Amino acid sequence: MRYNVNVKEKVFVEGAVMAIIVEKKNAQYFENRKRRYKKIVASVIIFMLIIAISIALFIIYQLNNITYSSYITAASLERQDGVYTKYASFNDGVVRYSKDGAMYIDTSGNSIWNSTYDMNNPISDGNLDYFIISDVGYNKIELFNRSGHVKSLEVLYPIIKAEVANQGVVSVLMDGGDVNYIKLFSQTGQTLIDSRTTIEKNGFAVDFSMSDDGEKLVTSYISISNGLMQSKITFYNFGMVGQNYEDKIVAGFDYGQTLVSKVEFLNNDTVCIFGDDKLSIYSMEEIPKLIHEETFQTEVKSIAYSDEYIGIIQKNPEGDERYLLSVYNKEGHRVLGEEVSYYYEDFKISKNELIFRSSTEVNILRLNGKEKFNYSFDRNIDEVFSTPLKDEYLIFDQININRIKLVK
Repeated sequence: MRYNVNVKEKVFVEGAVMAIIVEKKNAQYFENRKRRYKKIVASVIIFMLIIAISIALFIIYQLNNITYSSYITAASLERQDGVYTKYASFNDGVVRYSKDGAMYIDTSGNSIWNSTYDMNNPISDGNLDYFIISDVGYNKIELFNRSGHVKSLEVLYPIIKAEVANQGVVSVLMDGGDVNYIKLFSQTGQTLIDSRTTIEKNGFAVDFSMSDDGEKLVTSYISISNGLMQSKITFYNFGMVGQNYEDKIVAGFDYGQTLVSKVEFLNNDTVCIFGDDKLSIYSMEEIPKLIHEETFQTEVKSIAYSDEYIGIIQKNPEGDERYLLSVYNKEGHRVLGEEVSYYYEDFKISKNELIFRSSTEVNILRLNGKEKFNYSFDRNIDEVFSTPLKDEYLIFDQININRIKLVK
């Protein structure tokens, strides 16, 4: 009888153990199913996110690569120009200037400030905060900021060129006959730097450019040696480092018979040298260091630049199109190489776009080579400026200043 009880107990225990094992297997089965389900859900979510991101990127790409064929006029203002009137971009607007005065207008044509003066050959230069108008070949300079007139300056010798730095420092290159003078003025008119070079030693001054902080200069001089023209580039540092160098000249480079007609600080530490057959880019935090140089085999027709990019247009000797367009970033890497056939009178880089203007046509090319706008106007076009508004531009025709918005 006791044996039977033990048998029953054994059977009961074994049954309980089997139940536990089955229960554990069922729990493990459901746990595995749960994990698989979570993996499937996560995979679906990731897949849907990839699809959504791809669609979004495609839409953004399409929107950023639309070719516009027309426009609407968002605002229009009748031009009231004199015989000698020029326009230059300044901050988010445009300065209209002539021999007898200047006016700063916003993108809607509203006057922000105006000022009068008397000049013979006004030429402008500006940055985000300051704007100058200098009487090239004469002696006057007018300094402005976003609020209006700041200071009138008068120099002793005829002005070759003048520039203004970000903090309002004005640099002037002057022709003193056998001597060229470089002067830097504070926005209050105080002389900060007074330097001179002689034609006998340095040659004829052709161009110069000042850094954003007003502490560095680069100049281009041309001299004649043995009947041959020679170009020389000189770098000045008026900061602490330059105090250790004679005449603050920290470097100079001979460019031989390459005619260097344009030098430019693209930003505070990047200098671009434009020769008739050569492009040089220097990094200059204190002392110039060559980071890129390229010699061209065909004639350079036009140049353009911004604080980030450099555009070079050459005659195209081999391709089907008229010109070869090359765009470089400030490190010297070529970001665009394109054959173009535009007829144009003016070529500029604005933001990430290349703007070509002829008497009646405006062509806008993106840095990826995609054409954004190609249009022939009924009237002659004198100027084109981009605005802070997306796909909107200021078009100066013979009669009006029009703010246009591009449409398909």
